[in-house]
Parts: sequence; C-alpha cells; structure tokens
Amino acid sequence: VPGSFGYFVTRLADEYTKSLQRINPHTGDYVARLKDEAVLLRLAQGVQAYYTRAASKARRPAVRQTDMAHAAEVAVISIKYIYYKHDSLAAKVAADRAYFEKWGSLASIHPACLGGVAPIPPPPAGGKIDAT
Repeated sequence: VPGSFGYFVTRLADEYTKSLQRINPHTGDYVARLKDEAVLLRLAQGVQAYYTRAASKARRPAVRQTDMAHAAEVAVISIKYIYYKHDSLAAKVAADRAYFEKWGSLASIHPACLGGVAPIPPPPAGGKIDAT
C-alpha cells in the first residue's frame, strides 16, 4: 500500500496550521476550526500507537527502527499542539476532546440537552394556539 500514516498526519497538521493562519481570529470560523485540533490530536495519538505496536511486533531491527522513527515524528506533532499552550487552554482542549469522544459533535445535540432552552415554535398563522 503506497503512502504512510505518519506522512498523512504530518501533512494534515501542516494544512491545519495554514488554515488557522488564513482565517481571521475574530470570526466564528476560527473558533470552529480550533475545535478540529482535538480530532487532529486524537488521530496523531492513534497513529503513534499504531507505529509503536507495529515496532514491538516487528522481527527485523530495521523495520523496528523505521516504525519507531515514524512514531517519534507523530509524537512531535502531538507535543507541538499540546506543549505550546497555557495550561488552562490545554485543559479546555482536553475536556472538549473527551466530550467529543463520548458524545460527538455539539451540532448534533438538541439545545435542551445542553442546558439551554429549546426553541419554541412560532404560533400558527391565525395567532391562536389550540389548547385541545
């Protein structure tokens, strides 16, 4: 199979960084894009676990060394996104990631489940609500 998971994650991280640089940080698009960081970190950690597992099962030293090198490259990507943050921001990203893993996207959850009030539908065209 041509390609490499490590290379894919590296390119994805580069494109994510470029997209953040191109978006105005005062818009909702920027905030929505920041939420994608948790997904990128989860993917990077999964690929790192894959390469670590593959290296532990490899019989040839050259293959083991190559897999560990790929795991290290992906670990650097994870560290880059985790390390260069204030602790409170890193804790918020981790909490959002745990929420996403458990419940999925916020867009697919009803507003009443989030503690907000569900939107009340408008009254019928006549203006009177039938109480029967």
